[in-house]
Amino acid sequence: MKKNDKFIEFLDSLVPPEERLKPITPETAEKKHPERGPCGKVSYTSQAAADKAAKNRLRKGSNTSKLRTYFCKVCSSWHMSSSFRDY
Repeated sequence: MKKNDKFIEFLDSLVPPEERLKPITPETAEKKHPERGPCGKVSYTSQAAADKAAKNRLRKGSNTSKLRTYFCKVCSSWHMSSSFRDY
């Protein structure tokens, strides 16, 4: 047994099996990597979904203190931004 194998076994012993990382499937990849619009930004189908995502980001600790949502005419979907320019 190699030194690295022992280390990996040790790390595995620290984490219960139900909490270990699971392989990435198309379903889980979709959750981790949100859909992006043609403009390259994360797209939300409704203003409510964008507002909810902004609240969650602020609750989890974002690097900004304010987020706003806006409708993008390029891709016809909602985005969030930390800038507050008049559009």
